[in-house]
Amino acid sequence: MSSLRVLIVGEGRHEVGIPDGDPAPEGGLGALPRLVHRLLGSPDSIRYDCRPLRSVMHVHGKARNDFARKVKGAMRTAKLQGHKGVVVVIDRDREPDRKRIGALREGRDSMQADVPVPCAVGTAVETFDAWMIADPAAIRAAGGDASMSRPDPEKLDGRAETDRHPKVLATKAFGGRRELPQKYAEVAASVDIDLLRRCCPQGFAPFAAEVEERLLPVVGGGQPG
Repeated sequence: MSSLRVLIVGEGRHEVGIPDGDPAPEGGLGALPRLVHRLLGSPDSIRYDCRPLRSVMHVHGKARNDFARKVKGAMRTAKLQGHKGVVVVIDRDREPDRKRIGALREGRDSMQADVPVPCAVGTAVETFDAWMIADPAAIRAAGGDASMSRPDPEKLDGRAETDRHPKVLATKAFGGRRELPQKYAEVAASVDIDLLRRCCPQGFAPFAAEVEERLLPVVGGGQPG
């Protein structure tokens, strides 16, 4: 069976793993592609090309900001390289929605007519780390301290060095920042997807809906989960 390829773009190693690493669904995948794989029903036919946002060439022209241009660049790359879909996720980082998710959607929608590649976009509120500390059972399964989990991690909107920031709690849960890329991948492999939707209604829930609505019909996976 030939593989369908999906381009995954995130802000860094914590999300996408090692750039241009193992494209197989298991082993080597970072947290974000693992979440996407599960949302698509974990089909054997999909392979993922994972890249950090900084490596994507943005498209010049009229657009709200660099995030919009980056999405357009990712879609153009996907078309040229034969990907069947694109996923782009960034942190909100306490910025207004219009500067983050609004810009991503603007770039996607303005490119769709010329580059009809299905594209799901999302922002993690306030950072991707919030998605990794919602499920105590998944933290425990990854060898972390489940007491660091939070049922409402999107409310952690403090400065980066305080306990009001999700990365600080994740670092405490897993014993250091060097551990986070691998630990996040392990969390993503077992996190309760429905729980994550409920705990992160502003960021993960609408992102998951986009993946299922825009990519699932193209790749033909099974039931999400």
